Amino acid sequence: MRPPPDRSLWPASLGMTSLVLGHVALIVFFLPVIGVPVAGCGLVIGLAGVLLTCVRRGVGLRWGLAVCALALGINLALYRAPYADLGTDQPPSWNPPAERAFIPPPARRNCERPRSAAGGAP
Repeated sequence: MRPPPDRSLWPASLGMTSLVLGHVALIVFFLPVIGVPVAGCGLVIGLAGVLLTCVRRGVGLRWGLAVCALALGINLALYRAPYADLGTDQPPSWNPPAERAFIPPPARRNCERPRSAAGGAP
């Protein structure tokens, strides 16, 4: 039977987990739906590792916090990019310009002869 792991290495393992989750969130930056939760979990795990390091005076990895914060910032920026305000001087692209009136399409000519009310030939 193996002895239990040394408790002074737990903060380092939490920091390494945070670092790995931050890198995964950076890899999937083009999918903010996946990247934001992964980076958020990594940030929480990294904060737990830093707090354990402060309390137990062990060895901890703080790079995980920086990588997760960077990944979270990039993912949130890409998530909010489609909703960015382009300014009020540009009209939406789906509306016609205001200075040009609507021009209806040309009318179709009816090539058939009108039928009588009885439905037969005239």
